[in-house]
Amino acid sequence: MMLTGLRRLWSRHAGPDGEQRPRAGRGLLRGLWSRHAGPEAAEGPAADAPIVAEDERLPLRAIPVKCPELGPFMRSLHDAGVVTGDRGPNQSGHGTYWRLQSLVYLAAHNFGHPGLKYRYDRYIHGPYSLGLANDFYRFDSMRESEPVSSEEWEGMGAFMEFARNYRSLDWLSVAATLSYFN
Repeated sequence: MMLTGLRRLWSRHAGPDGEQRPRAGRGLLRGLWSRHAGPEAAEGPAADAPIVAEDERLPLRAIPVKCPELGPFMRSLHDAGVVTGDRGPNQSGHGTYWRLQSLVYLAAHNFGHPGLKYRYDRYIHGPYSLGLANDFYRFDSMRESEPVSSEEWEGMGAFMEFARNYRSLDWLSVAATLSYFN
């Protein structure tokens, strides 16, 4: 059985005359690189060469936020005392990060926030949004935007009362997960 598997593996990488062919790896890529770039570039780019030049890279804060309503939402949570401290999202810790993931999900799906449009996937701590994670770390401060007004979001009062009463990360994770599967 083992010998048959090895023969099959060898036959895939050996030519009709039994000679070893380049596998889909460095040998094949070097061959393709030299064919298109000329013989002087047979080795390809250096292994440590950056894909994008250092001066062409944008700082993370220069990339626009996917959902501009996140800033006012975070400010409202901070002003209501739901999220404390203002060291900024990058220094706020995982508890604040996961709490915000759950709160944004619940605000959008259970309390009708009109602007927090993110795509969510299942995760161990509840619904998780990569877009929200990227936007969260683009803010320097939780207080850098104006807070959401009650005219913009009718369910704001009910949501803030809910968020003040249920601050536990475990409870928010359970509530967001149940809402996600419902």
